[in-house]
Amino acid sequence: MGRPEAKKLDIDLGLVYNLGHFPDFRLNTPEADNVIHELMKYLEQRIDKKKILLNDLNMRQDQFRLNILNMEKENITIRTENIALKGILKQERQKISALENKILIHESSIDDLNRRLRDREDNLRELQKRVC
Repeated sequence: MGRPEAKKLDIDLGLVYNLGHFPDFRLNTPEADNVIHELMKYLEQRIDKKKILLNDLNMRQDQFRLNILNMEKENITIRTENIALKGILKQERQKISALENKILIHESSIDDLNRRLRDREDNLRELQKRVC
């Protein structure tokens, strides 16, 4: 059920974007200088990861917009084609109706001609009986 082209869609059901949990850095220890360097390194990594995720999000949004535009174009094309086909169908129905009317007229003419032929044949037989 549903649209067959929907089966071809590339759907990523991966995790929601997440920068992860913030680690516990204690600055009140003797290794505070080391902790500060680790914190700076962690924050730089976090900023880089955020940029990557934002770029990925923007790329996916652009692709989604492009897909919507393509579907809109296809929709307009199909609607236009549908209108054209409805016009052609209407013309063909009118032609069929006109041809059916011609058939009725010709059948009526044939019936009239057959009736006249029978009448003439009857008259001919009657005249032949008189002559004989």
